[in-house]
Amino acid sequence: MPERESSGSDSEVTLSEVQQLDRYPETNAIDAAAFEKLFRVLGAVTRKSRARLESGREIQRPYATRYARAKLLKLFRSTNDREERKKIINEGHQRDELLQQFLKQGDVQVSSAELGENSARFTVLTPPPGKEITDKPPIILIPGISNDLACVDLLAQEIAHSGRSTIVIGYPESYMGVVSPQFVDAVEQSPSFGPHAKFFGEAIKKLSCDQPEIELWGVSTGGPIVAEILVREPELAKRVRDAVLVNPAGTMKQSQLKLWKGLVSEMKASVRHPSNIAAQVLTQGRTPPDTPEQIANKKKVFGTLMQRICEPSPYWTEAKVRDGGNIVIIAGQSDNVTHCRDCFNNQVPLPNSQMKVVNFAGNHGGPCIRPAETIRLVNEVQQAAA
Repeated sequence: MPERESSGSDSEVTLSEVQQLDRYPETNAIDAAAFEKLFRVLGAVTRKSRARLESGREIQRPYATRYARAKLLKLFRSTNDREERKKIINEGHQRDELLQQFLKQGDVQVSSAELGENSARFTVLTPPPGKEITDKPPIILIPGISNDLACVDLLAQEIAHSGRSTIVIGYPESYMGVVSPQFVDAVEQSPSFGPHAKFFGEAIKKLSCDQPEIELWGVSTGGPIVAEILVREPELAKRVRDAVLVNPAGTMKQSQLKLWKGLVSEMKASVRHPSNIAAQVLTQGRTPPDTPEQIANKKKVFGTLMQRICEPSPYWTEAKVRDGGNIVIIAGQSDNVTHCRDCFNNQVPLPNSQMKVVNFAGNHGGPCIRPAETIRLVNEVQQAAA
């Protein structure tokens, strides 16, 4: 098994230092140099990676990644133009490099007297050379409920491929996280997402302290957490140029039964489209820091959050980014998990003057499964508001 590497001390580090950290050893997770061979071997586009962890175990490509490569193969075969084929092969190299970066993950530790010592998985993605958008700040992405990084793998990589530096931070109660008893108690006693807002706020400060501006994204449960960060961390909020909330939870009051019906509907949709299912658990080959106490504590935090997301967050009205910025809401029209479309589309005016709502033709997971469309919609709204 690869040994866990420290992501550094509790002191703040610059983004450039974060990018140089010796995290996990999958630096050669994908053999990008052999990419062209995939176009010459029928069916090879969906194979497992030949790369191995130090443990000797193979790394599998997610089905969604294989599907993306199959699309590139189809494009490759659709043209005989050498220059076009070179562009397609180059894109394949870029996407394999981004997957390597995504797999190179570390831990960010946050300590406080109130919440104890907690840590979560993080990763940093750098845009391909020549595609960097230098006049926009890095994006910091918070995934859905109690997740590591895998649930936003496609979205994070597509954001980086579009030219934006990206940092993804997981939850302390996630599979590879470490959660303290103090954190569990605080979550159970809090009427909101306060302990998580504190954890993510401190993690963001540590991983982006040299960035005068950032853009903050929250997916599902990450949405109300972002809103609470913007209220509870005013100095950090001054650095947030824009925010994006993707199918945010905590928008409508609903019963646990209604929530679970929505989740079942979401799972059925995934089964109907196998290419959307990530076959790869990106923690393969690693041992989670789970003692029986950790497992019990993580279940408590997850169970509490499942109740919390059924209540409307009180922070939608107060959440503000810096002057001139916007809070973009991506609302799935078939999202039967959060029902955020019913909240934001039915409120005139919106609860917050900085909010801009854009409808997404899809279910709860749609924006993460079709990330290019999500990024296009966000860009259109931000450009129109500029």
